[in-house]
Amino acid sequence: MRNNLQKALNRCYFFLKFRPRTEKEVIDFLYKKYKKFKLNKNSINDLINELKSKKYIDDKKFIEWFVSKSIEKKPKAVFLLKKELKTHGVRNNDIEEYFENTRLDEYSLANKLLKKYWSRWLRFEPEERRNKAFNTLLRKGFSFEIVKKTIEEFNEKY
Repeated sequence: MRNNLQKALNRCYFFLKFRPRTEKEVIDFLYKKYKKFKLNKNSINDLINELKSKKYIDDKKFIEWFVSKSIEKKPKAVFLLKKELKTHGVRNNDIEEYFENTRLDEYSLANKLLKKYWSRWLRFEPEERRNKAFNTLLRKGFSFEIVKKTIEEFNEKY
């Protein structure tokens, strides 16, 4: 039995090698592999505790990593980031704690996103350009006030 646990632990190390994972993601991964490694609920909990003690699993660090990567690639509003973190299995209180301690400037994120697309939309009529900008920012979870303010600013600048 110990040999199977070691094999499962090695498989977890490989799973964690590519990017940080949440506790829920690792648990789901182990439940998918439980027949192969002959695992039960107690052995999965033991593996999770060992990975936590070695700091391979840390949901709070996952939140930091996820938010920085998400904002770097395609800026999103806090609302959408929270929703995506929940789908990864992060607890609500950890998410709320992170966003209480870390303030994201949604206005600058909306500006960054709109700057990326605005030059492509210059060929459109002003009304169509405004609609495209409006829809894009709303899909990324920004509030109506931020969307309106950002679009007005871009209309004045460009």
